[in-house]
Amino acid sequence: MLVDVCKRIMDAYVREHYEPTQDPLITHTLMRICRLMHDSINALSVDDEVRAIGTLISNGLVHAVSFGSDLEQQLAFLMECRGAFCNIDPVSQHLVHAVNRVAAELHRVAASQSGGHTRRTASFARACAAYAFITIPSLNGVFHRLALYLESGQVQFILHTNDKTCCCSWQAR
Repeated sequence: MLVDVCKRIMDAYVREHYEPTQDPLITHTLMRICRLMHDSINALSVDDEVRAIGTLISNGLVHAVSFGSDLEQQLAFLMECRGAFCNIDPVSQHLVHAVNRVAAELHRVAASQSGGHTRRTASFARACAAYAFITIPSLNGVFHRLALYLESGQVQFILHTNDKTCCCSWQAR
């Protein structure tokens, strides 16, 4: 019963919400609702149910929360989501895509402001690579893992973080 209410709330939010939010109250409420839905999943859950909940979490929470130019806060939010929703593969895939977008945004900002990476931005790029390198092996689908390794390797290649690029390339083999 509670899970059905949560699904309806998230479905309405996804349908009516058009712009990303960074409001802490909305973010906390969405996170709580999504955790309730996630916690309802067990070994007896039907695949369609897991897929539906994963879609609502990905579209209603991960896609709907953006901290704009505060990339560190965005990465921290994505890390919190990975810890909270680690059992749903589509959500983990969406989170890796989101981290790769954050890393690409870092490249755009670093190239336009200072002409290159500083020590701080290089460290942040390595944190994004580590996120992908830790998250991708937990996925069940071989082809999904391969595609995410390749995407993450390409993003890290653009960022010139050679140590993680080699690891992503090696893992993709």
